[in-house]
Amino acid sequence: MPAFIKPGRDSRHRFACKALFRALLRAGYRVPLPHDVATALDEKQNPIRALIRNGFRRNSSEISLRLVNSALNKGYRFLELLTLARDESSPAHADVLQFLRENNERVLAIREKKRQEAEIPNRFAPKPDTVPLLTKIPNPDGRGPPTFVPTVRPLPLEKLSGGVRKLPTLDELGGHPFLRLRKPQSEYLGRVLRQKFKRRQRWAEKYHELVTEELADAEQEDAWDEMVEEMLEGVPQPWDNPEYYATDNSGRQRWTQSKQSAKRVRKTHGSYAHAVKLSMTDLEFKQKREWDEMIARGKALWKLVLEERALAAKEKKTRKKREKVQRKRERRRAVKAERREARRLRRVAKMRESLRKWRVKTRERKKKERAERKEREKMQMEQEARQMAEAKPQELAASTTAAGLTGIESHPPAQEDRCPSSTGCEG
Repeated sequence: MPAFIKPGRDSRHRFACKALFRALLRAGYRVPLPHDVATALDEKQNPIRALIRNGFRRNSSEISLRLVNSALNKGYRFLELLTLARDESSPAHADVLQFLRENNERVLAIREKKRQEAEIPNRFAPKPDTVPLLTKIPNPDGRGPPTFVPTVRPLPLEKLSGGVRKLPTLDELGGHPFLRLRKPQSEYLGRVLRQKFKRRQRWAEKYHELVTEELADAEQEDAWDEMVEEMLEGVPQPWDNPEYYATDNSGRQRWTQSKQSAKRVRKTHGSYAHAVKLSMTDLEFKQKREWDEMIARGKALWKLVLEERALAAKEKKTRKKREKVQRKRERRRAVKAERREARRLRRVAKMRESLRKWRVKTRERKKKERAERKEREKMQMEQEARQMAEAKPQELAASTTAAGLTGIESHPPAQEDRCPSSTGCEG
């Protein structure tokens, strides 16, 4: 086969591939399979036939001669393998069963993985308990723009964290209004704003393309049709016959009109420029409808911001009043605490003064007692000294007498001396 000819467009190649495909299907259908292998993936479809169809579908777009020849050679080898696998006792039959079991396990594992991935919730999907910020109410007559009302906001102060209402800020991106409630901005809000902005940008680019390029091309096509119609003026046409009527194989009737009516219809509804203008009108309608919704949404959001501000001002006033009362209460408590502290300090000072006086009195008393004790000791010492002074002559006399007596006893006197009295001596 020449290299410049695509295999899929050559009749001989297509005929050979279809013949191989049919032969493989017939051979695969005749291979006996156990019930667990045949019905593991699909109870109604033969697994061998499914593999054959998937293989041909996968290689149908190949244009490389090398890959095509390789695929055909594999197909013929598998045809021989399936032919030998008709016998249940042959090794080919065991190989086919082993391959099918492994393939079934692989496919079941892939299906289980996909099922688990499908059960994982989308990170950008809205939460089930999510409440929208605004509720859209269509216009009763169905013509005017819709209206939006807040769903749950403004929330009461009890449901707000922190105890202080944080005011939202009204902002816009490409004309789309939104509220900045917190920082950092939510990634979900950013994604929605980007999607809306890109969609509006695509509409604007498409409208610009229709106005600058396609409308001019369509007008030229209409001018060309008019020129051709003028050239065919006077030439009889089949549809000039009023009795012209035809029905095609599908049963649809085809009517034709006269040349004047066909020209009128083409200029009004059937021209190329009219189709482009319809597209432009559709884009204008989409943009106006979205613009009306953005205006209504912006008004609802601004009304919500004003309500939040009014509540914030009211809560601020109440909070200031409560803080003022709290400050007064704290001041009273502080004054009472100061008074209690002053009384305590006075009591402490009084106790200290009493203690000081007691210490002074105790010190003076002890000093006085010491002085009195010293005085008594001094008086006692003086008395003892006086007594000793008074007792000293007597002791001296006694000692002298005792000394004299001692000397007499050591030198006995004469008889007359020893008996001075006459009475004694006489005896």
